[in-house]
Amino acid sequence: MSETIVIGPRPGLAEAEQLLDTLRALPPEAEVTFDAAAVESLPAACALVIAAFARHRPETAPKPRVRAPSREFVDAFSDLGLFQDLMKMEFGK
Repeated sequence: MSETIVIGPRPGLAEAEQLLDTLRALPPEAEVTFDAAAVESLPAACALVIAAFARHRPETAPKPRVRAPSREFVDAFSDLGLFQDLMKMEFGK
């Protein structure tokens, strides 16, 4: 199973909650890609959901992927001290 999750330009708390629900519903072996091209601002709630997802994946599960991360997407992880969690993901265009 493969799932692509598009992150909008300015997700809020409601979007973070929806993202959490979506990720919880996925089977552990799902291939997950976050499309981060449109991100203009990533609040802590969304970054924390993504970081927790990457951090708690089973070792046998595919690494989460990030497609076309905007600078703001990457900066949000750095600003929150979560850069090491971001580096647990694969990047692509």
